[in-house]
Formats: sequence, structure tokens, C-alpha cells
Amino acid sequence: MAGILDQVNTYFSKASGADIRTKMEGKAKRGGTPGKAKLGYLNTRKTVEGRKIKIIETDPVRGPLITLMFERYATGQYSTHALREFITDAGLRTRPTEAYPAGRPLYLSEISRILTDRTYLGLVIWKEEEYPGEHEPLVEPEIFDRVQDTLAKRRAGTRERTWECYLKGLLWCARCGRRLVLDPAQKCDLPRTRLDDIEQAVEAHYATLTVTEDKQNEITELLEAVFTDHHATVEQIRKHIKAELRRLDTLEDQLIELLTDRDWPVEKLTVKQRAIRGERAALKNRLAEAGTTGLDTARKRIEQLIDLFARPRAIYRSAPDELRKTLNFICFEKLYIDIEDDEPAIAGETVADAAEPLIGWLGQSRALPSRSQKSGHKKNPEPPSRAQGSIRTDVVVDTGIEPVTPRV
Repeated sequence: MAGILDQVNTYFSKASGADIRTKMEGKAKRGGTPGKAKLGYLNTRKTVEGRKIKIIETDPVRGPLITLMFERYATGQYSTHALREFITDAGLRTRPTEAYPAGRPLYLSEISRILTDRTYLGLVIWKEEEYPGEHEPLVEPEIFDRVQDTLAKRRAGTRERTWECYLKGLLWCARCGRRLVLDPAQKCDLPRTRLDDIEQAVEAHYATLTVTEDKQNEITELLEAVFTDHHATVEQIRKHIKAELRRLDTLEDQLIELLTDRDWPVEKLTVKQRAIRGERAALKNRLAEAGTTGLDTARKRIEQLIDLFARPRAIYRSAPDELRKTLNFICFEKLYIDIEDDEPAIAGETVADAAEPLIGWLGQSRALPSRSQKSGHKKNPEPPSRAQGSIRTDVVVDTGIEPVTPRV
């Protein structure tokens, strides 16, 4: 008898579990969120047609902070450690628990999971399937994609260390395709190279971004034509506004004369006079806005930019390390190192998206290095999956200035 009861209980238990799974899957397909809401959302209830249903809503405290966390990491300027420090200072904590009544700061593993969780795109994930959710997305798809790109680059090798360098993550071997780290040479014939020498090679590479004199003249002539046309247009506008102001002055003088005539309705004339004064004030504002001061200021700034592009190497040389790091991040995704005449040189590059329009415009006028083509090495080889690291800081060799690691 006991055996029969056990079998009956087992049957009903499995049937009940299958029924629950079916209902939860149906809820996911309808856009509902089975289970506990993710951090940034809250489980709540609302009444629909007299029935109370369970839904999730954006947490008014933690939701905006989750959005901020994605936006900051998408810039590529934050490691997970730095992001954790920033978001903790901003006030993000877990939900209160018995052990942590005020919540606690997020663990690094929790931050990593959040940054890859597509729930924050407004999706419901159930059994590896995605369904459009009823909850509000906390992250724009473009921001989410940039975060995934940053995570992928970090997994490919960039690792946060106590030793910092503004070339971190930028340098790759032109021969074997590995990221350059501080490491004894392995599986590559690129000789040991001093970091100072590589820094000089990167500085020299900025000279290839120089806007040539012909390009400067081309820009200057184009700007001259644009500013001349714009200046002529502004003068025409100012001329028209001044003519309107004179017309209003004449009209106002006529109204003043009519005010002395008792046969004319004073109230209507007063209203008309007020309208003229309002129109005059608006025209004077337009006249001030149509001045050439702003145009001259813009022209001066553009000329200053042209002067800067005329000497990018000198600017890079005089910049502090933090600014150099920013310039490298804007201009290049990768720089490939090789040896030329016993000295390190940039043998190839992968241009960053932000600088691609400018560098593409420079085109054939750039004096690009050709060592990779002469030696037969690939200009943009595929990096290998692994490399080992070292704590030495006096040399840079075949796999880069920091170790390749799968960690974020």
C-alpha cells in the first residue's frame, strides 16, 4: 500500500511540476517575467479587469543607476573594478536583506552578469529563448552593443593592473598578431624592445596624421568661400531688419500724431503702439543675433584646429599621459609593432571608429609605414588565443605590454 501511495505522489508531483513549467513558459511568451525581478526592477501587482496580476516595474532608485552603469562602461574608460567603485559611490546597492538591511555593494561577478543580461533591453529570457517583455527597458540597444564590444575586447586580453601605461591595450605584434605584454619572448621572433623606444615610435606615427600644406590650403579656401557667402547672407538679413525698424519708427511717429487728434479712438491707437514696440524689440533681438561676432569666433576656432592638425606629433609629445591615452583611444584601435633598422616602428594600424572619417579624408597624403608589406608579414594578423604575462617593466616583447587574459 505504501508503495502505491509513493507512486501516486510521484505522479502528481511530476504533473504539478510540468503544469507550473507550462504556465511559466506561457507567462514568458506573453511578456511577463517569471520569478524574481532583476536588480533595477521591482515585483509588484496591478489590477486588470478586477483581477490582480503580478508584474515587474522599474525600481525608481536602482533603475536609473543600472542605466548609468551601462552608459559609463560603454565609454570604454572603466574597468569593472573602477565601475564598481563609481556605481557604489553613486548609491547602487542590492535589495535589503536580513544580513544587509541597507543593502550591500555589488560584487564584481554581479556587475559582469548585469552587463551581459539582455533583460535590461526589455526582453524576457526563458529556457534560452527571448521574448518581448512588458517591462520597460533600462538600456538602449546601441549602448548595450557597445558594452558587449568593450567586454569582448577585455576578454581578448586587456587586463587591469596596478602598473599603468597610456599605451595599454593598443600595441600588437606585426609578425605573430599577439597583443604586446611584458613577457619573455615566446613563439615569435620579434626582439626584446624597450618601452621607451616603442613610445617614441608611437609618437613618430602621429606625424602621419599631419594635415599637409596642400590640405590646409584646401580647407582654408573652402572655409573662405563658406564664410564669405555666410557673411553676405548675414549682411542681407541685417539690412532687411534695419529697413523694418525704420518702417516701424515711421509708423510709430504717425500714431503719435494721431493721438493728438481727439476724433481717433485712443484705446485702439494705444494697442497698436504697444504692438509696434513689441515688434521692434523682437527685430532688435534678431539684429543682435545676426551679428558677425559669433561667425568670427567660429572662424578663429577652426583656424586653430587646422593649426593643431598641422603638428599632431608636437601636440602628442607635449601632452600628459592621461591625454595621450585619450588621443590613442580616439585615433586607433590597434597599432602593430615591428623592427625596422634595429628600431621599433609602427608597421600597421586599425583605425578607431571615431577617427575614421578624418583619417580616411587624409587618404593618400599620409606617409604610412610599409615594413609589414616589405617583410611579408600580415598587416593586421589575427591575434592568438593566449599569451603569458610578467611583472617586468623595462622591456616590451612579442605579446604586448599587458598579459592576455579571459577575465573582464
